[in-house]
Amino acid sequence: GLEIGSIPRSLLIKIIHGDLVDSCQPGDEIFVVGNLMAHWEPLQANLDCHVHTILVAHSIRVINADDHSGWKGGSDNSSVREQFEREFDTFWDKNTAKHPIAARNFIVSAVCPKLYGMLVIKLALLLTL
Repeated sequence: GLEIGSIPRSLLIKIIHGDLVDSCQPGDEIFVVGNLMAHWEPLQANLDCHVHTILVAHSIRVINADDHSGWKGGSDNSSVREQFEREFDTFWDKNTAKHPIAARNFIVSAVCPKLYGMLVIKLALLLTL
């Protein structure tokens, strides 16, 4: 389990659908879509309750099917990364000239909408990533 205020370093991904099994190999960089849920360990008398975060996968897409390292950047991976970089650069160039703090706040507010109104906490989270 995690202590209060700690950030998990890994995430257990549960695959329920049989067609997702063996869709990727160790070392592959993947996109996983699913539901983030709390997983409660069975309760035992006189012991602390442990809760883990798990992701129940609905789909898995391998980004780098040809190479076995996401850092080398296959054709799919590099084009997606370049597209995100272009979109970010366009947004940043357009909005930071007049209001740099407002542009930063827009990005920060888009992260983790369940933490509504906790801008400083979200900013701290993003700075640690």
